This record gives sequence, C-alpha cells and structure tokens, in this order.
Amino acid sequence: MIRTVQGRTLGIVLGLALMSQAKAHDIWIEASSAVCKVGQEMKLSLMLGNHGNHHRDFALRDRIPAGRQQLLVLSPDGSRNDLTSKLQETMLESKTSYWSTGFAASKAGGYQLVSTFDQVMSYAPVRDIKCAKSFLFVKDGSSRSSRKLPKNLSQVGSPFELVPVSDPFESALVGSTFKVQLLFKGKPMRDAVVSFIPKGVELKGDLDPAFEFKTDGSGIAGKAFDRSGQWLIVAHFKDSTAKGTGYDSIGYSATIHLIVAEKPVTAKR
Repeated sequence: MIRTVQGRTLGIVLGLALMSQAKAHDIWIEASSAVCKVGQEMKLSLMLGNHGNHHRDFALRDRIPAGRQQLLVLSPDGSRNDLTSKLQETMLESKTSYWSTGFAASKAGGYQLVSTFDQVMSYAPVRDIKCAKSFLFVKDGSSRSSRKLPKNLSQVGSPFELVPVSDPFESALVGSTFKVQLLFKGKPMRDAVVSFIPKGVELKGDLDPAFEFKTDGSGIAGKAFDRSGQWLIVAHFKDSTAKGTGYDSIGYSATIHLIVAEKPVTAKR
C-alpha cells in the first residue's frame, strides 16, 4: 500500500568499480510500463537508494531532498517537458518515500526520461553529480510508429552519463545483448566496471563476472539479458583531484533503468 502526499510542490543501474571509486546513493527513474498508448497516463517514479550489496540493488533510502528533485521528458521531436513541479511525495508503509507523477504522451514514438542531481554534501565533504535515464515507447495503434530511440535523445550532456548503444526498445528483450557507452565529460571512459543488476538478484563478491563488465577502449560494455523484469544499470566514479568551495572531491554516478520483456514467440507454420 502506498500513500501520496497531496498539496505540496516539493523539491535513477549500471555500477562502475574503480580503484578511486566511492559509492554513494544513486537515483533512478521507473515507469509503470515500458510501452503505452498515446493518451494513456503512466506513473513515473524518481527513486533514491541502491545502498545494499555494495550499492548493487534496488533498496530505497528515502526521497531526494525537497528542492533537489528533477524530472524531464524528452519527446521524439527533441522537445522537453519539465515535470519537476508536478512531482509529489509518495510514502510507503515502511516510511520510505519517493517522488512520483503521472504522464500521458500526446504523440507516438520513443521518449527518454531524465533526472540530474548536483549538490555539495558538506558532511563528506564531497560534491555529488548524478544522472538517471529511463525510456518509454508510446504507440498509436498503427504500424508506422518507430520503435527506435531518436538519435538526438541518446546523449543529454551530463558530465557523467550512460548512453544506450543498443536501442532500449528493440533490445530490452530476454536473449538480446544490451550495450551502453559510459561518457565522462563527453568522452568515452575505458576500463570502468559497469554493473547490470536484475531486481531481486544478489550480485556476488566485490565484482560479479556474471553481471559486471569492464568498458572497452570506446567506453562500451554490454550484457545479454537472461531474465525478464526490471534491470538497473549503474556506474560510479570518484574524482579525488576535483576541489571547490565546500568539497574536496566529486562523486559521479549514472543509471539506466529498463523493463526487460520476454522475447515474442513466433508461431510455427
């Protein structure tokens, strides 16, 4: 059971393991479904957590601090719909909460959901920069709707982000290999460990070879999905050389949330 707190305007995994890494809480975005129809309202949830099993799970910590939450919807034509002011606090029975809102698309095509976070944590002292992405395919009932993510939506310009190399609509299927590229300040980051985390599965050890993979020279890593359901793709990096007012390092994190479907069964003739 959940309870939505009304009447307030209140202020997303792939995991990256490096020698200089410091793992903090991640943000990620969950849509109630990966596919919907034009005009159908979907629930979009902005989460903060991922602090169990070496930050490789879906455990919630609590909501992002009020005033720091953000949620953008990037449409197929490149336009942006800022839903930040519509986010409401949603409370779970466990007393943990998160931000959520409804969204109904007026046009068919591939949409990208994006949230970013940038704040100095004075108690650390560290500056946290986060980028979360998810994807939504909207269909209009015709076969003309493109199931591909528009190229202009894949990269959002965050200092640290995961960019889908495989199409998030056509490749989010059991048996398909999904590849991502990790970018740091717009350039590929090599030799970083990217974690592909299926919900409900506990990764083993400090580095699980079944779910965690190093990026190649082009910053690319991938995994073949072996089960359906929610997957979180997460990357982390700590820049100990970055110093500024109130902080002596910067901790980066990037996530992609996917809902992986079973591959359609083709009828035999």
